[in-house]
Amino acid sequence: MAALPPESVASLNLVTATAVLIVFVLLVDPATMAGIMPDGTSLLALKNVVSADLTDVLSNWNSSDPTPCHWHGVACNTLPGFAYPRVVSISLSGLNLSGTIPPEFLANPSGGALDQLRRLSLHHNLFSGPLPSLLFSAAPALRNVFLQNNLFSGQVPPGLGLLPFLQNLDLSRNRLSGPIPDTLADCSQLQHLSLAGNSLSGYIPDGLGANLTLLQELDLSDNNLSGPIPADFGNLTGLQTMLNLSYNHLSGSIPESLGKLQFTVIMDFSHNNLSGKIPQEGSLANQGPGPFIGNPALCGFPLSRPCPAA
Repeated sequence: MAALPPESVASLNLVTATAVLIVFVLLVDPATMAGIMPDGTSLLALKNVVSADLTDVLSNWNSSDPTPCHWHGVACNTLPGFAYPRVVSISLSGLNLSGTIPPEFLANPSGGALDQLRRLSLHHNLFSGPLPSLLFSAAPALRNVFLQNNLFSGQVPPGLGLLPFLQNLDLSRNRLSGPIPDTLADCSQLQHLSLAGNSLSGYIPDGLGANLTLLQELDLSDNNLSGPIPADFGNLTGLQTMLNLSYNHLSGSIPESLGKLQFTVIMDFSHNNLSGKIPQEGSLANQGPGPFIGNPALCGFPLSRPCPAA
Protein backbone atom coordinates (compact mmCIF):
# COMPACT_ATOMS: atom_id res chain seq x y z
CA MET A 1 0.00 0.00 0.00
CA ALA A 2 1.42 3.39 -1.06
CA ALA A 3 2.22 5.88 1.69
CA LEU A 4 0.02 8.98 1.89
CA PRO A 5 1.62 12.25 0.94
CA PRO A 6 2.50 14.53 3.89
CA GLU A 7 -0.32 16.99 3.19
CA SER A 8 -2.92 14.17 3.28
CA VAL A 9 -1.54 12.90 6.59
CA ALA A 10 -1.84 16.40 8.08
CA SER A 11 -5.45 16.72 6.91
CA LEU A 12 -6.33 13.31 8.38
CA ASN A 13 -4.79 14.25 11.72
CA LEU A 14 -6.79 17.49 11.78
CA VAL A 15 -10.06 15.68 11.11
CA THR A 16 -9.27 13.12 13.81
CA ALA A 17 -8.42 15.83 16.37
CA THR A 18 -11.63 17.70 15.57
CA ALA A 19 -13.70 14.55 16.01
CA VAL A 20 -12.07 13.84 19.38
CA LEU A 21 -12.78 17.42 20.53
CA ILE A 22 -16.46 17.15 19.55
CA VAL A 23 -16.82 13.88 21.47
CA PHE A 24 -15.11 15.48 24.50
CA VAL A 25 -17.52 18.44 24.49
CA LEU A 26 -20.51 16.12 24.23
CA LEU A 27 -19.27 14.13 27.20
CA VAL A 28 -18.44 16.97 29.58
CA ASP A 29 -20.88 19.78 28.72
CA PRO A 30 -24.28 19.09 30.32
CA ALA A 31 -25.84 21.97 28.41
CA THR A 32 -24.98 20.32 25.10
CA MET A 33 -26.32 16.97 26.23
CA ALA A 34 -29.58 18.32 27.60
CA GLY A 35 -30.23 20.88 24.88
CA ILE A 36 -30.48 23.67 27.44
CA MET A 37 -28.76 24.27 30.74
CA PRO A 38 -30.88 23.45 33.84
CA ASP A 39 -31.53 27.10 34.72
CA GLY A 40 -33.23 27.53 31.36
CA THR A 41 -35.60 24.66 32.16
CA SER A 42 -36.88 26.54 35.21
CA LEU A 43 -37.27 29.79 33.26
CA LEU A 44 -39.32 28.03 30.59
CA ALA A 45 -41.71 26.90 33.36
CA LEU A 46 -42.45 30.60 33.94
CA LYS A 47 -42.87 31.36 30.24
CA ASN A 48 -45.30 28.46 29.85
CA VAL A 49 -47.77 29.98 32.33
CA VAL A 50 -47.58 33.58 31.10
CA SER A 51 -51.05 34.05 29.66
CA ALA A 52 -50.41 37.49 28.16
CA ASP A 53 -47.18 38.87 26.74
CA LEU A 54 -48.48 41.88 24.85
CA THR A 55 -45.05 43.18 23.87
CA ASP A 56 -43.68 39.73 23.02
CA VAL A 57 -40.68 40.20 25.31
CA LEU A 58 -40.36 36.46 25.96
CA SER A 59 -40.15 35.56 22.28
CA ASN A 60 -36.44 34.78 22.53
CA TRP A 61 -36.93 32.44 25.49
CA ASN A 62 -36.38 29.37 23.31
CA SER A 63 -35.95 25.77 24.46
CA SER A 64 -33.59 25.11 21.55
CA ASP A 65 -31.00 27.50 23.01
CA PRO A 66 -28.17 25.87 24.95
CA THR A 67 -28.16 28.76 27.43
CA PRO A 68 -30.73 31.33 28.61
CA CYS A 69 -28.04 33.92 29.34
CA HIS A 70 -28.96 36.10 26.35
CA TRP A 71 -32.73 35.93 26.93
CA HIS A 72 -34.60 39.16 27.60
CA GLY A 73 -34.40 40.15 31.26
CA VAL A 74 -31.98 37.37 32.21
CA ALA A 75 -28.46 37.93 33.51
CA CYS A 76 -25.86 35.26 34.20
CA ASN A 77 -22.52 35.13 35.93
CA THR A 78 -19.65 32.67 36.09
CA LEU A 79 -19.51 31.44 39.66
CA PRO A 80 -16.89 29.32 41.40
CA GLY A 81 -17.64 25.60 41.32
CA PHE A 82 -19.79 25.63 38.18
CA ALA A 83 -18.71 24.61 34.66
CA TYR A 84 -21.16 26.99 32.97
CA PRO A 85 -22.65 30.44 33.76
CA ARG A 86 -25.56 30.49 36.21
CA VAL A 87 -28.64 32.71 36.13
CA VAL A 88 -28.26 35.36 38.85
CA SER A 89 -30.94 37.92 37.89
CA ILE A 90 -34.42 37.97 36.36
CA SER A 91 -35.76 41.45 35.61
CA LEU A 92 -39.13 41.61 33.84
CA SER A 93 -40.74 44.68 35.39
CA GLY A 94 -43.39 46.94 33.88
CA LEU A 95 -44.18 44.70 30.90
CA ASN A 96 -47.92 43.97 31.50
CA LEU A 97 -47.19 40.28 31.82
CA SER A 98 -50.00 38.20 33.31
CA GLY A 99 -50.25 34.67 34.60
CA THR A 100 -49.44 32.74 37.75
CA ILE A 101 -46.13 31.78 39.30
CA PRO A 102 -45.70 28.00 38.99
CA PRO A 103 -44.25 26.06 41.95
CA GLU A 104 -41.58 24.62 39.64
CA PHE A 105 -40.36 28.09 38.61
CA LEU A 106 -37.38 28.06 40.98
CA ALA A 107 -37.31 24.32 41.66
CA ASN A 108 -38.19 22.28 38.58
CA PRO A 109 -38.78 18.59 39.41
CA SER A 110 -37.76 17.65 35.86
CA GLY A 111 -34.31 19.10 36.46
CA GLY A 112 -33.28 22.67 37.00
CA ALA A 113 -33.21 24.97 39.97
CA LEU A 114 -32.39 28.66 40.11
CA ASP A 115 -30.47 28.17 43.33
CA GLN A 116 -27.93 30.89 42.44
CA LEU A 117 -30.53 33.57 41.72
CA ARG A 118 -29.72 36.86 43.43
CA ARG A 119 -32.41 39.17 42.05
CA LEU A 120 -36.06 38.53 41.16
CA SER A 121 -37.81 41.60 39.76
CA LEU A 122 -41.34 41.12 38.38
CA HIS A 123 -42.89 44.32 39.71
CA HIS A 124 -45.54 46.41 37.93
CA ASN A 125 -47.10 43.54 36.00
CA LEU A 126 -50.39 41.66 36.24
CA PHE A 127 -49.24 38.40 37.81
CA SER A 128 -51.90 36.84 40.04
CA GLY A 129 -52.58 33.85 42.25
CA PRO A 130 -50.64 32.76 45.33
CA LEU A 131 -46.91 32.94 45.86
CA PRO A 132 -45.93 29.23 46.07
CA SER A 133 -44.31 28.17 49.33
CA LEU A 134 -41.37 26.67 47.41
CA LEU A 135 -40.75 29.88 45.49
CA PHE A 136 -38.21 31.27 47.92
CA SER A 137 -36.91 28.21 49.76
CA ALA A 138 -35.54 26.86 46.45
CA ALA A 139 -33.44 30.00 45.87
CA PRO A 140 -31.43 30.54 49.05
CA ALA A 141 -29.04 33.01 47.38
CA LEU A 142 -31.75 35.65 46.79
CA ARG A 143 -30.79 39.17 47.85
CA ASN A 144 -33.49 41.26 46.17
CA VAL A 145 -37.17 40.40 45.61
CA PHE A 146 -39.34 43.02 43.92
CA LEU A 147 -42.92 41.78 43.28
CA GLN A 148 -44.83 44.99 44.06
CA ASN A 149 -47.77 46.28 42.03
CA ASN A 150 -49.16 42.98 40.85
CA LEU A 151 -52.31 41.01 41.71
CA PHE A 152 -50.80 38.32 43.92
CA SER A 153 -53.19 36.88 46.52
CA GLY A 154 -53.01 34.46 49.43
CA GLN A 155 -50.55 34.66 52.28
CA VAL A 156 -47.00 35.93 52.51
CA PRO A 157 -44.95 32.69 52.28
CA PRO A 158 -43.23 31.73 55.55
CA GLY A 159 -40.43 30.35 53.36
CA LEU A 160 -39.08 33.88 53.10
CA GLY A 161 -37.39 33.22 56.41
CA LEU A 162 -35.12 30.71 54.65
CA LEU A 163 -33.35 33.49 52.74
CA PRO A 164 -30.35 34.37 54.93
CA PHE A 165 -28.96 36.94 52.46
CA LEU A 166 -32.21 38.79 51.67
CA GLN A 167 -31.66 42.56 51.68
CA ASN A 168 -34.67 44.04 49.84
CA LEU A 169 -38.23 42.69 49.89
CA ASP A 170 -41.11 44.57 48.30
CA LEU A 171 -44.52 42.86 48.10
CA SER A 172 -46.52 46.08 48.29
CA ARG A 173 -49.67 46.88 46.32
CA ASN A 174 -50.91 43.33 45.84
CA ARG A 175 -53.88 41.42 47.28
CA LEU A 176 -52.07 39.48 49.96
CA SER A 177 -53.93 38.58 53.15
CA GLY A 178 -53.41 36.79 56.44
CA PRO A 179 -50.68 37.45 59.01
CA ILE A 180 -47.17 38.73 58.56
CA PRO A 181 -45.09 35.55 59.03
CA ASP A 182 -42.87 35.68 62.08
CA THR A 183 -40.16 33.95 60.03
CA LEU A 184 -39.35 37.34 58.50
CA ALA A 185 -37.45 38.01 61.71
CA ASP A 186 -34.91 35.42 60.51
CA CYS A 187 -33.96 37.61 57.53
CA SER A 188 -31.35 39.46 59.55
CA GLN A 189 -29.76 41.11 56.49
CA LEU A 190 -32.96 42.94 55.46
CA GLN A 191 -32.49 46.63 54.69
CA HIS A 192 -35.76 47.54 52.95
CA LEU A 193 -39.11 45.88 53.71
CA SER A 194 -42.43 46.96 52.24
CA LEU A 195 -45.71 45.05 52.60
CA ALA A 196 -47.90 48.15 52.16
CA GLY A 197 -51.19 48.23 50.31
CA ASN A 198 -52.37 44.68 50.92
CA SER A 199 -55.00 43.16 53.24
CA LEU A 200 -52.66 41.74 55.86
CA SER A 201 -54.22 41.20 59.27
CA GLY A 202 -53.34 40.19 62.81
CA TYR A 203 -50.62 41.47 65.10
CA ILE A 204 -47.22 42.65 63.92
CA PRO A 205 -45.05 39.69 64.95
CA ASP A 206 -42.55 39.92 67.76
CA GLY A 207 -38.88 39.80 66.87
CA LEU A 208 -38.81 42.13 63.87
CA GLY A 209 -37.38 44.98 65.91
CA ALA A 210 -34.95 42.78 67.79
CA ASN A 211 -33.53 40.95 64.77
CA LEU A 212 -33.80 43.32 61.79
CA THR A 213 -31.27 45.79 63.10
CA LEU A 214 -29.94 46.57 59.59
CA LEU A 215 -33.36 47.72 58.37
CA GLN A 216 -33.28 51.18 56.80
CA GLU A 217 -36.92 51.42 55.65
CA LEU A 218 -40.09 49.72 56.93
CA ASP A 219 -43.51 50.25 55.35
CA LEU A 220 -46.50 48.26 56.64
CA SER A 221 -49.09 50.92 55.81
CA ASP A 222 -52.54 50.48 54.28
CA ASN A 223 -53.33 47.02 55.64
CA ASN A 224 -55.67 45.60 58.31
CA LEU A 225 -53.08 45.08 61.02
CA SER A 226 -54.23 45.24 64.64
CA GLY A 227 -52.83 45.10 68.13
CA PRO A 228 -50.03 47.20 69.62
CA ILE A 229 -46.97 48.70 68.01
CA PRO A 230 -44.15 46.38 69.14
CA ALA A 231 -41.95 48.07 71.73
CA ASP A 232 -38.87 46.44 70.17
CA PHE A 233 -39.28 48.69 67.13
CA GLY A 234 -37.18 51.05 69.18
CA ASN A 235 -34.26 48.73 68.39
CA LEU A 236 -34.51 49.56 64.67
CA THR A 237 -31.77 52.12 65.05
CA GLY A 238 -30.58 51.42 61.50
CA LEU A 239 -33.74 53.02 60.08
CA GLN A 240 -32.81 56.02 57.97
CA THR A 241 -35.83 57.03 55.90
CA MET A 242 -39.23 55.66 56.89
CA LEU A 243 -41.32 53.89 59.51
CA ASN A 244 -44.83 53.85 58.08
CA LEU A 245 -47.62 52.11 60.02
CA SER A 246 -50.47 54.35 58.83
CA TYR A 247 -53.94 53.25 57.73
CA ASN A 248 -54.21 50.12 59.87
CA HIS A 249 -56.17 49.23 63.03
CA LEU A 250 -53.30 49.42 65.52
CA SER A 251 -54.24 50.16 69.12
CA GLY A 252 -52.64 51.02 72.42
CA SER A 253 -50.05 53.69 73.06
CA ILE A 254 -47.05 54.79 71.01
CA PRO A 255 -43.97 53.19 72.61
CA GLU A 256 -41.53 55.69 74.09
CA SER A 257 -38.71 53.49 72.77
CA LEU A 258 -39.39 54.82 69.24
CA GLY A 259 -37.74 58.03 70.36
CA LYS A 260 -34.40 56.19 69.99
CA LEU A 261 -34.79 56.12 66.19
CA GLN A 262 -32.68 58.46 64.11
CA PHE A 263 -33.93 62.01 63.60
CA THR A 264 -33.88 61.45 59.82
CA VAL A 265 -36.67 58.86 60.04
CA ILE A 266 -40.09 60.00 58.85
CA MET A 267 -42.64 58.27 61.07
CA ASP A 268 -46.31 57.84 60.23
CA PHE A 269 -48.85 56.40 62.69
CA SER A 270 -51.87 58.21 61.23
CA HIS A 271 -55.33 56.69 60.81
CA ASN A 272 -55.18 53.94 63.41
CA ASN A 273 -56.82 53.41 66.82
CA LEU A 274 -53.89 54.55 68.93
CA SER A 275 -54.52 56.22 72.28
CA GLY A 276 -52.84 58.07 75.10
CA LYS A 277 -50.30 60.86 75.28
CA ILE A 278 -47.82 61.22 72.42
CA PRO A 279 -44.33 60.67 73.87
CA GLN A 280 -41.88 63.54 73.51
CA GLU A 281 -38.69 61.48 73.71
CA GLY A 282 -35.92 61.89 71.15
CA SER A 283 -36.96 61.78 67.50
CA LEU A 284 -40.65 61.50 68.43
CA ALA A 285 -40.49 65.14 69.48
CA ASN A 286 -39.23 66.01 65.99
CA GLN A 287 -42.46 64.98 64.24
CA GLY A 288 -45.23 67.35 63.20
CA PRO A 289 -48.94 66.64 63.72
CA GLY A 290 -49.35 64.77 60.40
CA PRO A 291 -47.98 61.41 61.61
CA PHE A 292 -50.57 61.28 64.43
CA ILE A 293 -53.84 62.46 62.85
CA GLY A 294 -56.76 60.06 62.47
CA ASN A 295 -56.29 58.62 65.97
CA PRO A 296 -59.19 60.14 67.98
CA ALA A 297 -57.83 58.96 71.33
CA LEU A 298 -54.29 60.34 70.90
CA CYS A 299 -53.56 63.57 72.74
CA GLY A 300 -50.85 66.03 73.53
CA PHE A 301 -48.27 67.88 71.46
CA PRO A 302 -48.00 68.20 68.48
CA LEU A 303 -51.77 67.70 68.22
CA SER A 304 -54.04 70.48 69.33
CA ARG A 305 -55.99 68.00 71.48
CA PRO A 306 -54.89 68.32 75.14
CA CYS A 307 -54.71 65.25 77.29
CA PRO A 308 -57.25 65.00 80.11
CA ALA A 309 -56.00 65.93 83.53
CA ALA A 310 -54.76 63.05 85.59
